Amino acid sequence: MAFFCTCGHCGCTRAGTAIFCCPVCQLLFCEHCGLALSVNTFTYCPRCASMKHRDTVLAGHIGSPDDPA
Repeated sequence: MAFFCTCGHCGCTRAGTAIFCCPVCQLLFCEHCGLALSVNTFTYCPRCASMKHRDTVLAGHIGSPDDPA
C-alpha cells in the first residue's frame, strides 16, 4: 500500500483518506473527489468520469506508514 502527501485533484491532506488512481487518465484523487451517488463500492474519476469498483483502483492513503490514522 502506498502513502501520499496530498490528493492530486483537490489538495486534500487529511491523514487516512483513501487515494485512488484512475486506470484511464492516471489521475490520483481522494475518496472525497470520487464520491458518486452515495454508492460506497464504486468511485468515479473527477477528470474523465470513468467509474470503477473502489477496490480495483485503490492506490493507497494520505499520510505516512508511521501515522496512526
